[in-house]
Amino acid sequence: MLRKNLRLRRPGQFRSACSSGDRYVDAAFVLYVRGVPHGGTKVGFAAGKRLGGAVTRNLLKRRCREAFRPLVDYLEDNVHVVVVVRGAARALKPGQIRERLCPLLRQAGVLKEGGSD
Repeated sequence: MLRKNLRLRRPGQFRSACSSGDRYVDAAFVLYVRGVPHGGTKVGFAAGKRLGGAVTRNLLKRRCREAFRPLVDYLEDNVHVVVVVRGAARALKPGQIRERLCPLLRQAGVLKEGGSD
């Protein structure tokens, strides 16, 4: 589980990252990345109601959080990252989620060396 101080928790933080951050798209995920002047690196996960009921959405977010957890130490400092889960993520196994997120993070330029291992 991601530590509380590493998570985006307020709706305003999500809105800010999504509205003014850079967007990187994959079939399974949309990644929003926004640099912030201070406050450290934080990550948030969102799954829309289109994906299913609350149980399904929460399961997908939990899987993504767990896949993302080892990568947090390799993220650049002072960035806010929002991962929006899309329909194709339902078919992914937990190990495949990280394999799909790493290229997006690299494309965004926020993943340091050694983060994909």
